[in-house]
Order: sequence, then C-alpha cells, then structure tokens
Amino acid sequence: MYLCLAGMYPFDGRSRDEVFAKIQSGSFDSSTKVFKNVSQDCIDLLKQMLVVDRRKRIKTSKILEHKWFNQLKVGHELSDHIDDEVIESLKKFKGSSILKKAALNVLVKMLKPKDIEHLKNEFMKVDNDNSGFIEYQELEKAIKAANFKMTEAELQRIIKEIDYADNHKINYTEFLAATIQVQDFLTKERLEAIFKQFDIDETKNITR
Repeated sequence: MYLCLAGMYPFDGRSRDEVFAKIQSGSFDSSTKVFKNVSQDCIDLLKQMLVVDRRKRIKTSKILEHKWFNQLKVGHELSDHIDDEVIESLKKFKGSSILKKAALNVLVKMLKPKDIEHLKNEFMKVDNDNSGFIEYQELEKAIKAANFKMTEAELQRIIKEIDYADNHKINYTEFLAATIQVQDFLTKERLEAIFKQFDIDETKNITR
C-alpha cells in the first residue's frame, strides 16, 4: 500500500544493515514530500499499519473500517473506467525476456511519484479489493467495463507477460513497468544505473 501511494518502499537505505535498522525501529517518511496529494486520513492509516509492536498495530479487521476506506469506495464509484491507452499498453507488452522485466521493474522504482500519478490512479481502478495486486477476475472486470472484448486466453497472456514475480497476478511495480512510456523516462543516467544493478561483479558484462 505504501508503495502504491508513494511510489517507493517505506524502509530504504544505503546498505542492508541500514534498511533492517529502519524496519526494526519502524522509522519511515510520512511527510508531504513523499505523499503528495495523499490525504491525512490515508497517512494516518499507514502509520497505524506500520507499527512495530503488533499489540499496538491496527487489527486487520479494523483496517477496512477506517474512514479512509469509506472515502476510497466513493472515489471508485465516481471514477471513470480504465483508460483505453493503458489497456492497449497491457495488450502490447511483451515480457518474454526475464532481463527486460527485471530492468523495467528497476526503472519504475527510480521514478518520482508525480511521474506515475496517472498510472497509480489507473491501477487503483482495477485493484478493487485494494490488495496491491491485480488478479485475473479484477482484470477481466475492468476490461469488460471499458467495453473491450478479450478472450480468456488473451487475459491470461497479459498476466503471464507482465507477471515478473511469477505468482499469477500483477503487482503495482509490474503494472507500471508494462504501462509507462519508457522513452519518456529512460535517460542515459538511468540506463547506466540499471546496468549497474545487474553488473554485480563490476565486469561491465551481464552474464547468466
């Protein structure tokens, strides 16, 4: 949920130890610098969900009763159907190369929240249960609501192509990777940064 709203993970750092230290302390950024155009009610819910002490953490049964979810339901009812351009991007995406999928997933994590605001809203239109994943039934419903005709095989192919994690559903990062206009964001600096992510031994070659 944090990733969907902020476009980044709640706990980050320059090293593994730094990340785990933040996780253990429950330290994360909830400022407006990270959460642009996100309501205080939503931020309040996130704070209650990311409490380290499970005795003080909000119970699962209470999450859906939070007032932010009631506002979100109204927003879904008033929102338009998923954009035609997004559907076309999902249809055209070819993720046959594992390296391509991995590289795109790295790229979207480099983007700023404002870069993906539109796509975040599109994802939330399809993710009806707010689970952070788009499952087959949700994708099928969104496609039908937009008056697109697709066979079961076509829908299954879309999920298979996009599903880098291989769990038979589409998470937020995978959705962004399939729908962003890569040419708008893939600068030389970002390309070099992506390459370094895979060149673990710094040989300037990527091997299997």
